[in-house]
Amino acid sequence: MGTYGQGYFMFTERKNIEIPGVEYVNLEKVKESLAEVGLTIGSTGSRPRPVTACNGTVCKFRLFDTDAFTAQLNERFYKGFYNVALPSKVRIVVGGCFNKCSMPNIGCIGVYGKKLNQVAITLGGMAAREQYLGQEIKGIYTLDEAADLIEKILLYYKENGQKGERIAQMVARIGFETVEKSLIG
Repeated sequence: MGTYGQGYFMFTERKNIEIPGVEYVNLEKVKESLAEVGLTIGSTGSRPRPVTACNGTVCKFRLFDTDAFTAQLNERFYKGFYNVALPSKVRIVVGGCFNKCSMPNIGCIGVYGKKLNQVAITLGGMAAREQYLGQEIKGIYTLDEAADLIEKILLYYKENGQKGERIAQMVARIGFETVEKSLIG
């Protein structure tokens, strides 16, 4: 990528590859070059970001395979929602156990292990100029149920969030109990 950037790349906290110094006029050429080696661009904008996760796959406290679950979530929401216009960006954070090392409670949507292959889900966290801690949605979910609930959250957000409003701000405006009731009854 030295042809288009500054000659190096780095990994972001979400394990994306960042190529500093790419000029906008070269973006299509970079996209084509990356496609030749099986890579895609695009982790910004009003859509889900790549999922952030702990190293729960190798941790002795893990309650599920965080790598496999994160790959599933990335496929379904990062790639699957690529062209879905949401009000703002969405960060999904996964923690493999009750220690919450990856801090899922500050993700827009957080998932963390509660029991073997069962998780809790938090909603409405945000670490930005405004700080919000996500609140736990009632219930414990299998990994498949959790993925389905995340989709419900994203669709609810698409319908009820205002342009530029993060999930935390939407939850604060509407009320956690109202949002929770809409999601799980």
